[in-house]
Amino acid sequence: MIVHCAAYRDGRRIGASEDLTDSLTAAREAGPGAFVWMGLFEPTVEELDRVGKEFALHPLAVEDAVSAHQRPKVEAYQGSLFVALKTLGHHADTHAVTSGEVMVFLGPDFVMTVRHGADTPLSGLRARLEQQPELLRYGPSSVLHRVFKRHDWL
Repeated sequence: MIVHCAAYRDGRRIGASEDLTDSLTAAREAGPGAFVWMGLFEPTVEELDRVGKEFALHPLAVEDAVSAHQRPKVEAYQGSLFVALKTLGHHADTHAVTSGEVMVFLGPDFVMTVRHGADTPLSGLRARLEQQPELLRYGPSSVLHRVFKRHDWL
């Protein structure tokens, strides 16, 4: 499911819509340096296929993002990068350890995160980055950098 979608320019959100088409239009009209950040949680094949076509993602990377059993990796495709990360969550009350995955697609004018597992929320990360436009203005790579820094998710 698509949980969030927004367009950014110079580190600030532009436009009010969270619709993919509206966000892409806003980013493209804003010109160079603008990008779309989309977040998905356990998407269906159909959802990821639609988004994959919109961003011209490599079909093998899209297939990998649907299945939640990838090894950690970084793969470069023409026009985009695909990163798969494993996550761990600790539940202090039960002492249980759970795992999940975050996949990131990165292109010059987009970043898309795909989460599998409940212990991988990124809403706090998005909120913090939106409060730090000096970091977010670096574009999609600033989002990838923060995703790598697990402690920022909490």
